[in-house]
Amino acid sequence: MFILKRRIRPFENNALHRRNRNDQVRYSTAEIRAGMTCSIQAGILWSFYGACAGLPIMSALERQLDFSNFQIGIVNSLAQVFLPMQIVGLVIQERFFHRVKFWGFCSTCQFLAYGLLGVLVLFFNQIPKPYGVMAFITIMAMSVIASSMIGPIGLTWHADFVPRRASTGFWSKRNANYLLYSTISTVLAGVLLQSLGTGCNLSYSIMLFLGMIFGLCSSAMQVDIPDTNPFPKTSKDNPAEQLKAVFKSRELRPLIIFFGMQAVAAGFTGAFLYIYLQKEINMQITSQQVLLAISTLTGFFSAGIIRRMGLKYSRQFILGLCTFILAVLALWWGIMTPGNPLWQIGGEWLPHGFLGALPIFMITGFTTIGLAASRESLITTQRDKSIQGMGIAIIYAGTGVCGAITGIISGYFYGVLENWAWLAETPFKPFNIMAFIAAAGYLATLPVMFRLKAPAKAE
Repeated sequence: MFILKRRIRPFENNALHRRNRNDQVRYSTAEIRAGMTCSIQAGILWSFYGACAGLPIMSALERQLDFSNFQIGIVNSLAQVFLPMQIVGLVIQERFFHRVKFWGFCSTCQFLAYGLLGVLVLFFNQIPKPYGVMAFITIMAMSVIASSMIGPIGLTWHADFVPRRASTGFWSKRNANYLLYSTISTVLAGVLLQSLGTGCNLSYSIMLFLGMIFGLCSSAMQVDIPDTNPFPKTSKDNPAEQLKAVFKSRELRPLIIFFGMQAVAAGFTGAFLYIYLQKEINMQITSQQVLLAISTLTGFFSAGIIRRMGLKYSRQFILGLCTFILAVLALWWGIMTPGNPLWQIGGEWLPHGFLGALPIFMITGFTTIGLAASRESLITTQRDKSIQGMGIAIIYAGTGVCGAITGIISGYFYGVLENWAWLAETPFKPFNIMAFIAAAGYLATLPVMFRLKAPAKAE
């Protein structure tokens, strides 16, 4: 499954690369197709990494280590806090480093940090808690920084070698395969953690080590993807001028605003969803992993629908539809209080709360694949290629800053709501109130969506 008939190595024809150092490197159609297949297969390995070190298991780990709400908000927001490092990584690579080598080095550092985190978790109880928490956050930050440094590089890499006419189909297929294998990996990871025991630090260390191994394997496969423009740019464009051009772009500026606002809305619930299910609903981790697997499976089967919608309707239509659905789902989470009878559906025949959350997770699978395919197709098919990399970096950095600020504030706000006496007299918990705020945030992004100046239909 994971072995190509002919492995593509960007460095195998050094003479060709030297002759074309100032131009794009040429690859045959067969090599490009093999590279696209390699990218899809690497995404499958990435899904196993995500299952072993993803948010449900990390949320359970944070509870196991007895982190406070504020500390949980910080840890779960680190990925957004350091997303502006994408701009730094892009500028450094474009000026000084071979793109594939730079990407491979940073990616390796990212996953080795998870192995180091596994060692820390194993000996966490022998360390004074303040130092342990500080070390945990520091190691996570190291991993996130390394990951952020190569975020836009991976997308510009794909934007250069994936044919424009195949962009929407490629991203739909890649995301669909990722979601399909996430179904398998999340179930296996949940069962494995449950069998190891959720109340033992060793269990979480094992999961982190497995995540590191899958991540390293995925990185090793991705460096075999062809890169048509790997060398540093000789022009050394002024980053300040590129930034100015991005914010003046009628294509990119609305995208920055739109996805930034979406990150703000998502930040109100993202850090505490699985904490809420574990703490307030008493749902087992295995049940959450199965629900997540069903969500990804729904996303896989929705990929064909999204692909046909992309050909018939505009990508703006898909973004608007998925955003409206997200607002409805946030309202749904708001009314799903711990005392809601929907949590009791299934009685003794099914795990507690499983059927109550099932429809939400299934619909979320559809919106996930729709938003991902539309977003990646939009940001990798911009007309002005000279600022495409900087535009991608700013979009992800902007969403990161917005999501990080909201995520950190949500940790503080969650604690404030817990101490409000009037809220204790209602059926609502802090998470439910934050879900209502998220719904309003998603609805507020819809007017911005109509200002997008992208091509009317996916190509």
